[in-house]
Amino acid sequence: MGNAKLHKAGFVNQYVILHDVDGGARVHITPSELLLTEMSGFLPGGGSAAGELRFADWLGGAARATLTSTVTRIPLRTIMEVTETGG
Repeated sequence: MGNAKLHKAGFVNQYVILHDVDGGARVHITPSELLLTEMSGFLPGGGSAAGELRFADWLGGAARATLTSTVTRIPLRTIMEVTETGG
């Protein structure tokens, strides 16, 4: 069991551009499970998300992920910036 911290993290794919995200989580790793609990993230334009992410059989060939989350008070401007496309 340990902790993970995010400082100014980012993520980009064809649908979402995230940048300057701060947050953290508790991490628990076993051969059969990778578990992130007490996850929290804070967006620079306002708003936050919290949740839990579980990867079952993450070392095997048939990994399964389960995400439980809550998103709170994200301003429309932040949503527009996060979902804008890069080109």
